[in-house]
Amino acid sequence: HFVLASMRHAPVYCNVKKIFGGEHPVIARGICEDLAAPYRFLGVDVVVGPASGAIPIAQGVAAYLSALESRSISAITANKCVRESEPRFHFSPDDAAYIKGRKILLVEDVITTAESLAFVSRLVKDLGGEVVGIAVVVDRSGESGITLATKLGGAVYNLLQVRITTWADEQMCLLCGSGVPVDQEIGRGRVFSVMQHR
Repeated sequence: HFVLASMRHAPVYCNVKKIFGGEHPVIARGICEDLAAPYRFLGVDVVVGPASGAIPIAQGVAAYLSALESRSISAITANKCVRESEPRFHFSPDDAAYIKGRKILLVEDVITTAESLAFVSRLVKDLGGEVVGIAVVVDRSGESGITLATKLGGAVYNLLQVRITTWADEQMCLLCGSGVPVDQEIGRGRVFSVMQHR
């Protein structure tokens, strides 16, 4: 079984990184175009994606919208903070200044708890940006559109909604309880294993 980025345990893993890691550029381009489609000609100025999975998605969506609208639309990354005492994400000073007063489209590869995207949405708004849309490749949160919109501060458009059971930790995980090993190659299995041996 798998440990997700949220550190939740799951019986399946949606490996979007395989598509956006350079192995399938035609499919990746098509996904970016499909994600961007509802936001064509809505005045999006900047596409923002949290590091690291959403970086190629933000770039692909911004490139598609730029070409379609014959104007420059930027892609910006919300960087992960290194220390636990810091907020979860931050923007470089130049990127933070660029967000103010602009229409922002948030993108993400996969959401489970949607906490990272919720943090980035609040950060964009705190910097004076207007979130005009939220586009997600895979939504495995299991939450309704209204609940997600409330949590993220805007309506969510997703290409695929997957309902899977996840467990908050190893004590609640039925697979851990049954002795099914955690995959060490995909997801956060290695991080989980290191934490278990501290």
